[in-house]
Amino acid sequence: MNKYILSLFFVSFLNLAIGQAKKIKVLYETEAMCDQTTDVDRVQNRIVFQSYKKDTFEVNIGMAVSCSGISNIRADFNKDTINFYFDEGQLEYRTIIKKGKKIVESFISKANCDCCFEFNLKALSVPQNPKFITVNKELLIHFSDKYKTYPIKYDIIGTDT
Repeated sequence: MNKYILSLFFVSFLNLAIGQAKKIKVLYETEAMCDQTTDVDRVQNRIVFQSYKKDTFEVNIGMAVSCSGISNIRADFNKDTINFYFDEGQLEYRTIIKKGKKIVESFISKANCDCCFEFNLKALSVPQNPKFITVNKELLIHFSDKYKTYPIKYDIIGTDT
């Protein structure tokens, strides 16, 4: 009996220690416009702006994705990390008639090009200000530069490189 109680306590403690991801509601505030002036091959996915008030977390994310944008936006919160997930492309529906029955199918329509967007997302019922933000499992960092920067790989000695 004591082994049973001890193992039950251990499993309960393990679940608390690991933490369960809490699903949260996401509002996609504005339809982002494609920025055609930005080079999609050089842009870095980044956090442009973020704020936390009461239980609402707002973030602007700059990313290069399919020209058709994003859809099916969802999020969860685990410990100190908010995780956003989305599908590239637009969610579309089609009706098929099979054996006299109407069947509505959904699918993601993705354009054959990439574009730079800035998405404004609001997450509701977030228990605390997140320390980390991921989008489709990619950790994002706040950058002021839109483009990737690279460290200097040479030294100038006198007038020679």
